[in-house]
Amino acid sequence: MLKIAVFHNYIVKYGILLYIIDTSFRWEMNKLINMYQSDKAKDKKPVYFQQPATIFPHLYTLENSKVKAVFTDAGAAVCGIYINKTGESFQNIALGFLSAGDYPGNPLHAGAVLGPAAGRIQEGRLPIRGTCFSLTRNDGGRHHLHGGEHGLSRLLWNTEACQKTTDGGILVFSVSLPDQTDGYPGSRQFRAVYTLRGKILSLCLTAVSDRDTFFNLSGHTYFNLNWACSKKASDGSPGAGASSLAGRLCPGGLLQRLTIPASRVAFNTKEHIPESIHCVDQTAFDFRQPALVADMLKRHCGDPQLQWAKGYNHAFILDRPSPLPSCGCRELSQAAILESEDGSIRLRLLTDAPCLVVYTGGFIDSSFPLSHACKGTGEDSATCGLQLPDRTFPGCAIALEAQDIPDAPNQNFFPVRFTEKGEIFSRLIEYRLEF
Repeated sequence: MLKIAVFHNYIVKYGILLYIIDTSFRWEMNKLINMYQSDKAKDKKPVYFQQPATIFPHLYTLENSKVKAVFTDAGAAVCGIYINKTGESFQNIALGFLSAGDYPGNPLHAGAVLGPAAGRIQEGRLPIRGTCFSLTRNDGGRHHLHGGEHGLSRLLWNTEACQKTTDGGILVFSVSLPDQTDGYPGSRQFRAVYTLRGKILSLCLTAVSDRDTFFNLSGHTYFNLNWACSKKASDGSPGAGASSLAGRLCPGGLLQRLTIPASRVAFNTKEHIPESIHCVDQTAFDFRQPALVADMLKRHCGDPQLQWAKGYNHAFILDRPSPLPSCGCRELSQAAILESEDGSIRLRLLTDAPCLVVYTGGFIDSSFPLSHACKGTGEDSATCGLQLPDRTFPGCAIALEAQDIPDAPNQNFFPVRFTEKGEIFSRLIEYRLEF
């Protein structure tokens, strides 16, 4: 059993009390306001990636005998989640670049924390209680995307703590943004707390502002569980008569089974802005029962929603059953189950967020080399018996983003919550691995 004193110097500073008792622990954050008001970190100026050659990201590892999670302070990103399925080697199930030097700028937002607002905000308009703020339009000059040019995924975060344990450990990143950065009101402080405990990786995101503002924080980790399977899966080539859409997207991450407890989904405009809510019955968006993503794309290849997004890039509105036990400060509900094609690896995503955005990577190109074997182990991609891709490609992995619905301040079909001055915004995401 870990004693709270192990983390005392870290936890008191952050106003977070971490309890680890046998197999459960909880977060208590009722003192965060005092922490944010007094912490010297809020005076640190953010480091942007406008000159990547001058930025040198650091790597951090939390690990145990079954899971190794690798992170970088560039975007507070998950670089890899390596699992030891066979007892012989660790293989990556999360999209990770071969070099830490690829993370500054990170156009895929791979593994990174998204904010101040995940997703798009239409035409950069942010209305907050009678005042409309103009945000930077970094998405084709039309819309605001993932917090703008200086969003959280594009910052070099401060590393506040990295405490390792035999079962994993805790890693704390922090960063601050001045008032009016990318148009958002308020001087804001953010923290990302990663915790590894056995086969459970948790992410706790918090934020506070000295003015009323808008937060919608999330993580943008892409997963392909097939990369760690012990036998070669099918290559995903479409059969005779398959659509050109399915043919382009089928390889890689789309050969995973997905389950989402959501009876409603947001349909998007051609520019990926949510515009209406629809029932998922008899549509391409009914994942209430497990379904292979590639099969759904093939079956519904004529759906304009899928064609515009080159797959899925949609917000599923989660049904809320009785919450499952959780190690967060609030009870979490299951948002998704992702399974490898052969069923030998399963990922359960739990969250307190109301929506899950599923992005199947239709716009990913081949710009980045991929990392599969765990760094420093001397292993290569052949150790798991798979012929793994060397570079990214469309549909190579699936991003699961727990968040509020994108563009909520401009929509009238979904509740929007603003964060008042001094109020703590928090978001909890938990990845439970089964293999």
